[in-house]
Amino acid sequence: SASPSLPLTQFQVAGCPGKVLFFHTAPPSDGSLNCSSGSSGFFSSSKEKSLFQPPEHCVALAQECVAQGCSFHLFLFSQQAVGGAWPGHTPYLTGGGVYSYGCLQGQVDSEQFHSDLRRCVDTETGYRVEMQVSVSKGLRVSGCFGAFTPGPDPAHIRLATIDWHTALAVQFTHHSPLDEERGVVIQVALSYTSSLGERRTRVHSLSLRCSRHLVDTFRNCQAETLLTFYCKRVYCAVLTRPLQDLRDELLTELTAMLTCYRQHCSTTALTHGQVREGGKCSET
Repeated sequence: SASPSLPLTQFQVAGCPGKVLFFHTAPPSDGSLNCSSGSSGFFSSSKEKSLFQPPEHCVALAQECVAQGCSFHLFLFSQQAVGGAWPGHTPYLTGGGVYSYGCLQGQVDSEQFHSDLRRCVDTETGYRVEMQVSVSKGLRVSGCFGAFTPGPDPAHIRLATIDWHTALAVQFTHHSPLDEERGVVIQVALSYTSSLGERRTRVHSLSLRCSRHLVDTFRNCQAETLLTFYCKRVYCAVLTRPLQDLRDELLTELTAMLTCYRQHCSTTALTHGQVREGGKCSET
């Protein structure tokens, strides 16, 4: 198979964004990381950080795709096991996808491949995406988590492509007391190039109440939103931090949150050392 950088070069010469569809018939490998030797040796290793670190050429390819506004989609046809950071890193950072057909069963894989290819080509996509998050006084953007290459400013995000599957989690912190009467305002400006070559901008503004009373805070929060945020943040940190550290940090934060709810908002008497979780009491 040809190098994945060749079709990207054609987009660069033409000066336009698009989708790079790369078809590979053997497990990709990279020098020191031989993905074709089976996945069992990878995931039983104690070197979690080095295990999931992508090769340098994968990082460089992802950065080139983002600069050009191209998503990378890998269609892999191989009966051998595939593991390691490649081949998923470049598609992950560019809004693409990995489609693997391991059994190579004629009719079954043919129908699945046809369905995946049609969905990949037909999905309405925005290219060369830039997102700017603005907040009112006293609030600041302290982090953003998702499938993109982080930059120096978490409030300004660049993505190769965006579609209806794209999801980002933004973390806000306040460095000074907030005005309870005026609340806070969050505005997101999203600029992208459509498939017709038109540059479009969408602006979303959201006004939220703020309160110094924890009862109001818990009453207006959504458990699904909190769960989504924590999952997205932990998932993005898996590549750079040990899993055990992430588990301990997540457990500490959730326990502190539930303890705060019990102390300030719960009307049910609980014994010392217990925290209410989903209607059940558990020891902490």
